[in-house]
Amino acid sequence: MRRLPLFGTAVVMGILACRPAQTAQRLEPVAAEPMPRFPDVLRAARLSGVVELAIPVAADGSVTGSPRAIESTHDLFLIAVRNAVRRWRFRPVDSRGALRPDSARVRFTFAI
Repeated sequence: MRRLPLFGTAVVMGILACRPAQTAQRLEPVAAEPMPRFPDVLRAARLSGVVELAIPVAADGSVTGSPRAIESTHDLFLIAVRNAVRRWRFRPVDSRGALRPDSARVRFTFAI
């Protein structure tokens, strides 16, 4: 099984969201917006959770297909993260500088 590079992590707290931490790797974020919204139902219930996704990235940097869940503590967190990252853009580069399809791994922590 191929190990995907970890793009970064994000903590989504209540209404506030911070950007994913960038790490040195071959995929660079061009636009990591929008950040996922904390689902109102889960915020009202004061539930926290984690979502980690494998995100397929096309050679042009767009997200292709559906990001695959590696870990998710609640389906509503997963839906919120998938809806957000589908609009992200990446700059995939191989060792020769040529653009190519790849995958990124992102972990989000939702905390009250």
